[in-house]
Amino acid sequence: MENQSFPSDISEWTWETIESLSDVDHPENTYLEFKQYLQYPGSTGTTESEWRQSVEREFTAFANASGGIIAFGMRDDTEPRPFEPPEHDISQTVKQYIHDTTPIVQTEVTTIPTPSEDTNRVIVAVRVHEATRKPVATSDSAFYVRINDQKQPMNREQVESRFVETDRRQQAVRQLEMELDSFVETYEETFSDYPLIDQPPDYHLIDREALKEVFRENTHLYTDERTSEIIQGILAKLREIDSHERQYGRMLNGVVFNPYEDREHMNQKTRMQFRDMVDRLYELIQQLSEQTNLQTP
Repeated sequence: MENQSFPSDISEWTWETIESLSDVDHPENTYLEFKQYLQYPGSTGTTESEWRQSVEREFTAFANASGGIIAFGMRDDTEPRPFEPPEHDISQTVKQYIHDTTPIVQTEVTTIPTPSEDTNRVIVAVRVHEATRKPVATSDSAFYVRINDQKQPMNREQVESRFVETDRRQQAVRQLEMELDSFVETYEETFSDYPLIDQPPDYHLIDREALKEVFRENTHLYTDERTSEIIQGILAKLREIDSHERQYGRMLNGVVFNPYEDREHMNQKTRMQFRDMVDRLYELIQQLSEQTNLQTP
């Protein structure tokens, strides 16, 4: 949800966010949907079952696209209509609409109270995450996708393509996990206690090209801002190691100035620098594992 005029992290949503959307008459779009009611209002000309089914379809449509945010308590014309919160937990109310989807839609919920002290009315923003396994089906086995500002039923070709893409993505994720496993094992065997001896740095032990390739094959991970930030850090560190190896080779061959008094000091110093870079790479990969569902030792 890049380049949007509202935060993609719903924990950052405040009443000022609601007012800014309303003031500019911000339209619904691929990533944003307004719903006036969180619970069946009884005055929509539809049955409760039909109304709940429509809400469920909104969730699955976002999940089958690139994710998005549903703001409950705002009319289609962007006018805020905060409501009295339900007696039970708001998150449980949201889960009622998605607990029969297959797979279950992943969401985050935040409650935005009105600034007035005379009421406890709220607006609820729900972040719908893009599904990692597509397509997501509704409780009645239908498939919808978000296109512009509408949920649209998916045709057969779209459904089949989602299955194919999911299979490709799962294979890419498994390959990524294998490469990360290999790096972690190498790190723990060699670099957790890396000797600073008079030997060239062991650049060959880090398969940088394989790591770069698996990240290129898993671009779906970049949709989450924090995950994207970590991956960019990993790729930057891999490029830094590449540059460090080239610089070492140039110094070794006398192509560039060598500031070290002899080969022993050059090797010790460059091994220490290399170790520090690999340490940071390991930290970033551990952060990535914690941020996502990727499995590493």
